[in-house]
Formats: sequence, structure tokens, C-alpha cells
Amino acid sequence: MASWEIESYINGVHNLGAPQPWLFPVFPWTAFAFAGLAAGFILFSDWGREHAAKTLALFGVGGVAMIAVARWFDHLPTQIYPVYDYWHTSPNFF
Repeated sequence: MASWEIESYINGVHNLGAPQPWLFPVFPWTAFAFAGLAAGFILFSDWGREHAAKTLALFGVGGVAMIAVARWFDHLPTQIYPVYDYWHTSPNFF
């Protein structure tokens, strides 16, 4: 019985009437969690604490570079998946 409640939270049956496989993609959210964990390890390392300003500046520059690369990948003529949705299923979003 409890599995239906969990499944409906994950796939949207409770408010959309039918399963929506794109609603809760596990891979990108798991990847975001591990990326945040890695960033936390870097920030709280001895080197990160000694060079806090440099570490944050590198994270900022790296973030801008990742946005530029994601936009470049997004505008390529070829796509990986037949149905394209940047915000829900695109690897470029991550």
C-alpha cells in the first residue's frame, strides 16, 4: 500500500492522472547531490579553507564555463534522445 503513495509522488499520478516519467528524473537529481557533496568536500578541505577566496572564485569561473559548454551542447544539430526536453531529460541541463 505504501508503494503507491511513493510512486505517485515520484511519477505525478496524484495530480496529473497518469504516470509522467519525466517528472522526477532520478539521475540528474542524484548527480546534483553528488556534485554538491564534492563541492562541500573541496570547500571544507584544508586547502579550501586556507584559500577560501580563490576556491570560491574558481567555483564561479567553473560555473560560468559549464553554462557556456551546456549552451553550446544544447545548440548542436544532433540530439541524444528522440524526444527532447531541456529541463527534464537533457544531459546538457546537468
